Amino acid sequence: MQSNPRVFLLILIPLCDLAGLTAAQPDAPARPNVVLSTAVHFTGPDGRDVTVVPGRYFVEQAGASALRLTPMGEGKSFMIQAQSLRHEQYELFSPIALTRPGMKGEMHIALLDPGGHKLEAVGSLIEPSRAQERVQPRKGPAPERPATTPPAVTHQPSSPSIIYVPPKRRAPGERVAGGTRRISQGLLDLWTLCPDHTGLTAQEQPTLYWYISQPLKTPVDIRLIEPGAPRPYFEARLVPPMDAGFQSINLADYGIRLSPEVPYQWFVSLTDAEAGKEVTIGGAIMLVPLEGSLSAELVRAEKGEIPRLYARAGLWYDAFSALSDLIKSDPDNTVFLGQRLSLLEQVGVTEVATLMRGARQP
Repeated sequence: MQSNPRVFLLILIPLCDLAGLTAAQPDAPARPNVVLSTAVHFTGPDGRDVTVVPGRYFVEQAGASALRLTPMGEGKSFMIQAQSLRHEQYELFSPIALTRPGMKGEMHIALLDPGGHKLEAVGSLIEPSRAQERVQPRKGPAPERPATTPPAVTHQPSSPSIIYVPPKRRAPGERVAGGTRRISQGLLDLWTLCPDHTGLTAQEQPTLYWYISQPLKTPVDIRLIEPGAPRPYFEARLVPPMDAGFQSINLADYGIRLSPEVPYQWFVSLTDAEAGKEVTIGGAIMLVPLEGSLSAELVRAEKGEIPRLYARAGLWYDAFSALSDLIKSDPDNTVFLGQRLSLLEQVGVTEVATLMRGARQP
């Protein structure tokens, strides 16, 4: 009768040990990786031009001054030059990889190791001017060419990396069409920069944008209308002069907050006293909650990725505003300029995109 307990103990002890080992097994840390939403042109360790196509890549050190980018799916690895530096993120327990945009179309990829060591590669979002294969040895310096005007957006196609996904639910409201109008100053193109349906925002105090094709010497009235309300929810008069190009009004500057799930209409009106007429255009906007998954992505995302995330989530106003903010800080970035034009084209404001093709607009 005393042998049975020993038998059970012999069986239970290994099971407990096995369970303890399983519980103590740490999760394997994720390999450092980055996402590139557009092609980036780097220099290889041997001085060759290396074009890294859009995608998600594992990042690892490949020598004292090189990084290896390996696609998560199928495809070849890319070796790119990197500079050995120091960082101050000493709380790291495992390597991490980061991307950040630089000035004049630069893109940085950095690999940070615990202890303060960093390898950083600098690429360009602008394709080299000389026609060549993706990886081709340099054959000496290019011949000198006379100075020319920097290329305008005409030579940069709209980036396909930003795709606006219209919301499945459609609230009442639409764009009040703009177009070419004759005023006392001549012909004027006037457009609200918004979708042809009720556009969504996750910002209580969003920025509204419109476009004028020439400078104005006439006041512009802005009105925000709440459905069923006897008076405008918000009114403001913008005093001239106004430069040609993109115009905006930030509701935060006036302490105005949108209420959730209310389909507001907003209007831009130009009263031409000399010609004795009024020109009005408009759009629709609605505040919706920010989904938790998107909120987490935005926290982790680099600034250059934020407009793409907003557009994918159907938040047109936020995507357009985020791109405009990026362009203000980097006016010559042809990728951001192209993405903004692409957003306009995707919601039918093709006339403004056409007008802006040969212009620089911060």
